[in-house]
Parts: sequence; C-alpha cells; structure tokens
Amino acid sequence: MSSLPEIVDLVGLGFGPANIAIAGAVTEAWKENPSFPVKTTLFIERHEIFRWHPGMLLPGARMQISFMKDLATLRNPGSPYTFLSYLHSEDRLLSFINRGSTIPTRKEYSDYLSWASAKVQENGINVAFGHEVVDLEEGPEDTILEPDESSSAYATSISPIFQALSSQSRPLKVAVIGSDIATPGGRHVVDMLIRKGSLKPSDDSPFANEIFDPASTDAWYSLPSKRLRDNVLAEYKQTNYSVVNPLTIETLYEIVYDQRLNTAIARRTEQEEPQDPVINIRTYTKVASIRLTDSKTNAGQPADLLLAPEGSRTDSESQVFHLTLSNMVTADITEEKYDVVVYATGYERSAWVNFLKHTAIGKHFGLSPATRKVNLRPTTDLTDEASGYNTPDSPLSESRSPVSSSANTSPPTSPEASMFNSVQFEAELNNELYLTRSYQLLPKSTPRDGGKSLVPRIYLQGVEEATHGLSDTLLSVLGIRSGEVLADLSKRPVA
Repeated sequence: MSSLPEIVDLVGLGFGPANIAIAGAVTEAWKENPSFPVKTTLFIERHEIFRWHPGMLLPGARMQISFMKDLATLRNPGSPYTFLSYLHSEDRLLSFINRGSTIPTRKEYSDYLSWASAKVQENGINVAFGHEVVDLEEGPEDTILEPDESSSAYATSISPIFQALSSQSRPLKVAVIGSDIATPGGRHVVDMLIRKGSLKPSDDSPFANEIFDPASTDAWYSLPSKRLRDNVLAEYKQTNYSVVNPLTIETLYEIVYDQRLNTAIARRTEQEEPQDPVINIRTYTKVASIRLTDSKTNAGQPADLLLAPEGSRTDSESQVFHLTLSNMVTADITEEKYDVVVYATGYERSAWVNFLKHTAIGKHFGLSPATRKVNLRPTTDLTDEASGYNTPDSPLSESRSPVSSSANTSPPTSPEASMFNSVQFEAELNNELYLTRSYQLLPKSTPRDGGKSLVPRIYLQGVEEATHGLSDTLLSVLGIRSGEVLADLSKRPVA
C-alpha cells in the first residue's frame, strides 16, 4: 500500500466476485480507452488471501447457473476473464466439454474466481488483502474512501464444532433451522425444522429463469410503484427463496427412504443399523425460544446460535441447547435438547447500512447512528415530496423498461437529544434511499448539517433486490452490472 497514490479514483470494499467483475471491466477499459477517467484503483479485502465462500465448498456441490453467467461473458464474450478463458489457460477446455454439462462444480468455480482475482492484479488492479475499512471521512478535493456480498462459513465452522464435541460417548443431536444445509457424518440425529409442510423445489424452468435476465432488471426498475415490485418479487420468490434444488430434494428423499429401509431390515434381521446420520424433517415447526442449559441441572439462560463468533461456542459436555418448538398447524408445544443448532436461514444484507450510518459521510444520505432500517427505492420513485435529491444524468435511462463485508462498523453512539422530536426521530429510524439505474446510491443535494453535497459517488452491489430485482443478489448479473457501473463512471469524470 505504500506505493499507492494518496488519492485513488475507485475504491472497492471487499474483493469477491462482484468487485472482481468490476476490476476486470476496468482493466479492459484501460486497454480500449486510454482516456478512461478511472486511473487508479484500490480494493480492500479483510481476508489475507482471496477466498470465496470457503464454507460452502461441500463435497460434490455444484453451481446452479451456467458457466456462461460468469464475471464477463454477458458483458463481453471476448473478455480475457471469462470462464472459457480460464478453462483454456488451464488446458481443461476439451475435458470440460466432454463432461456434457454446462454447470461447473463449486470447487472449479471457486478456482476460476481465484484465477480471475490473480489475473486482474497482474493487469494493474491494486488489492490490499488483510485490511478492513473502519470509517469513511470527507477529505480534501471532494474525496472519500462500495459494499460487496456476504459469504457463508458452514463447512469451515461445522467440522471444528463436531471435533470439539467428539468426546461425547453418545450420538449428537443436531437442529437445522431452515433448509439450506448439508448433514454431518456419523450416527447423529439431524432434525430439520422447517415452517412449511415440505421442502419445496426451486423453479428453474426456462421461462421463469428469464426473471434473471438483464431485460428483466430494466423492467423491474421501471415499475411505477413499490407495490408492483413487491408483487413481482412474491410471484417469482420460488426461483430463489426458501426452496431447494430439485436434484437435492430427490437425493435427500433417497437418503431418508434408505434409512427407513435400514431400520426395517435391522428390525427384521435383528442386526445393527449402519452408522449413518438419522434425518428427521419436522414440518410446520417454529422455534419459539432457545436456551443454553446444563444437561445435568437443566438450568440455563437465553442463547445465541452456535455458528456465531467464537465466544458463543461451548465445548462443555454438560451444556446443550434447549429449544421450545411450536407446531404452526396444531399449536402443539414441544421441547427438545440439541448439542448443535445451525441456522440455515439465509444471508444478512444490511451490513452496508450499519457501516455507513456510523461514518462521517452518512449525513449525506440522511443516516445517523439511530437509523434502524433503510428502504431502497429507484430514482423513478422520486417525487416533489422527496426533497433534497438531484438525479444525475446516466448512460442508462432512468425510465426505460435492469456480509460479511470488509467494512467493520464503529461502535454506535448515543443520539442527540434534539433527535427525539417524534417526526424527526421516526425519519431517523426509517430512511428511504434512492438508487440510480446504474447502481449509484444517491446522496441528498444538501446534507442535514447544511454543508455542501457529496461529490464522490458510492455504488452498491448485491443488496438492491428491492430496486433492481431478484438477480441482483446472484452471480447471474455480475458481468452486465460491472459494465453498467463502468459506463456510469466513464460518462461523468471522477472528482
């Protein structure tokens, strides 16, 4: 970092797939357009080396998208950063073709991303690994220091947990809250606690998949009201939320069927059953409460999930999780004890808000430490009542029919007494922020303290489902989105 200039034109927080796609598009722009306004870059990544969802590299896991929805193909099929370029450079192109499938494994896709990460750095992109951003402040000449997507740590977290509990002389009992999880090995009991009556298959049919196309992003963004956008989200929710890949469902059913068969054979022949996990799917089940208790005394206290920071884990043989479960149909209440509780309920995508509201530039977006919730809206929703905003020109028409973050939040501070005016305080707690079609977070033309407006621009990636549609949190749109962000940067000179 010592060789970097004091002022950097483009800073990215995190160096996952979204920002690698941006970085690749930048290097191509440098080659094609010597006058491209972004001359210097810096991506800040808290991990010491490139890592992409290391906790999801489960044995045999496959991607759910075609390899052509990579970092660059949909933006530029001739890009040096496509998955095909990766296969060619690794001398596996023919072998991949001979597989007869367009879906790579997660292991291979992870290696592709690692390869692309190294390649963009070879081509002039600066990455500061092992660093975190803890604050943003306004600097001279209108300068400041973009959030990336979350990651998952299941596979890297669950093994140490089971190793810590390996001294138990009995099979472990595991509760999985949600449906997106793999099962541990050994004769453990795994209860999948789901709110629905069964595991539902994801809809990956060709027509439904068009909701992830760039044209659908255009259509979504230009819908005239939040109500219509919410309706479309509800209609297509089964393509991505609370659903399971049909092949996974078939595999899981075969496992459950096989364990029923093993039980029947063992009962008839009076032989011991195989030492495989026993999987129970408990439907219409809601967790009413959870306590960490002593299995000997039954005394306990409210507990957090096990896959949390190190301090919340326990290696004690006598401590178990005590769950109160409620059947959503019969209202029956049951209580169960578990050695391990895993929350498989999805990602947290508000880290950027929690970070930005504690920084010195949060005021430019009407944010303060007291802000509780942010609703993102497209700039097409701006009305006369939404005062304080100026919509910038963009190469993309605004009306046409498209966390773990590397940022670490500062400790919250107490709100000033003047904020407790009821109307003002409610506005502080719940903010509506606006995004341009080109993914720029729109600052207010006049910040709360009456100072000058913010000149440097902040772009969001992977958190704009409310404005840009279902594909925004997925890999499907990375190539196209990176090109759109760069087109926006190219049209308006960097400050």
